[in-house]
Amino acid sequence: MSGTATSVSVRVLPFGVLHEHLFSGDLRCAAPATVRDVWRAAGGDAAGLAAVRAARNHDMCSWDTAVADGDEVAFMPPVSGG
Repeated sequence: MSGTATSVSVRVLPFGVLHEHLFSGDLRCAAPATVRDVWRAAGGDAAGLAAVRAARNHDMCSWDTAVADGDEVAFMPPVSGG
């Protein structure tokens, strides 16, 4: 083994209604991992990918953004107003 990480540990922060449906806290994913992988590992489904927005370390990002050990990944539901 060359010392390459086989998993990454990230902090998952689901906001709004997502907090009731997704894992919240520290989560391990197989490396290499993307925001999409974290979403799935936290309990997110394919249907949510179209509406939910994600941020890695406080920056909005795409579902294909790579995550590293110690990153924070937040998931935000769509917001409606009136």
